[in-house]
Amino acid sequence: MTNLPLRIRRGVARCHRVDLLAFRDWVEPQVELRHKIPIHVVPAPTVVAPDGQVGLGAFAVHSDRIEIWVAADLTDVERDHPDLGADDMRAIVLESLMHELMHYEQWRDGRAMNHRGVEQRAQSAVQKFFNECCSPIVETETTGSGCARCAGRRSVPRRGGRCFAARCKRRGEG
Repeated sequence: MTNLPLRIRRGVARCHRVDLLAFRDWVEPQVELRHKIPIHVVPAPTVVAPDGQVGLGAFAVHSDRIEIWVAADLTDVERDHPDLGADDMRAIVLESLMHELMHYEQWRDGRAMNHRGVEQRAQSAVQKFFNECCSPIVETETTGSGCARCAGRRSVPRRGGRCFAARCKRRGEG
């Protein structure tokens, strides 16, 4: 049983769903979780924190629960930054989640909740996840962007070299 249950709302892109599940499994053993923290992933461009701040993620402590909210509709980001590719879009969602988990660590340890070093640590963690657990995205003439192992599909998480895409002919192979 996980201490990071994912509550992914209808409308969140499949690539984010697959990434989030794999990232949750990868990151959970690395964070000392003393609480159950539901993660709500919504198909919205932003979320609003309890203090009124608007962003891609929010960490909230209520009297009876702790929760994390992550926005997964990156249409505005894609429009404002056309130079970003598919891997960048995937990383933004995961970095938002990792960023909020770091705020949990600050709260858990009784430290001031600030952003000093949080962005760099979140980016490093997501890069490490991609290096260890994901197939790269490759461009092909016939299929456009797709998983290197599942030609024609988006990049999908893999563990130990095993692809976890449902339709991959190499699913489960090393």
